[in-house]
Amino acid sequence: RHIGKQNGLETNDIKTLYKDRIGNLWIGTNGSGLVRVNNTAFTYFNEINGLNQNDIFGIAHDNDENLWVATLHEGVFKFSGNISTQYSEKNGLVSNQTRAILKTPDGKIWIATSKGLSVFANGSFKNFTKADGPPSNEIKSLAYDKKNNVLWIGTHGGGLSKYNFKTFTNFTTLDGLSHDYIHSLFLDKKGN
Repeated sequence: RHIGKQNGLETNDIKTLYKDRIGNLWIGTNGSGLVRVNNTAFTYFNEINGLNQNDIFGIAHDNDENLWVATLHEGVFKFSGNISTQYSEKNGLVSNQTRAILKTPDGKIWIATSKGLSVFANGSFKNFTKADGPPSNEIKSLAYDKKNNVLWIGTHGGGLSKYNFKTFTNFTTLDGLSHDYIHSLFLDKKGN
């Protein structure tokens, strides 16, 4: 099925896709906010319903079925039913410029930002910067490898990092990467 402007989407500039547990497709757009696609109906989430940033870079659900949204300049938003809560630098997020978001099986929410990596757990943030082990503060992408229980971290200019939740192991062109700009990560069904 093709979804685009020709059948109701306001823009074809899509930054991220996420399919929830009940089959809704969530679309993060560049400029048109967050869109939920249910069969053929489009529901837009923007300033009207609590999302004051229309550039969406990441989408995830937590263990309580809250929807988390990573935005370009306004941090992250958590939607709990009809209630929207914004988390930003004021709340401990390392940067309001977020690039990706994911949930690990332990329920923690991991957020890639322009100034490092943040993790939200038990109501507060813990931050990791280059001084803590990632090869760059400019984190662009995240992927969780459940087979090996590691978090893969893609950076802008610093290569790739593997975090086993204790230490960071970094890989660059010196280790065989084709380049040090990792803007997207994906694990296949075999965990590769």
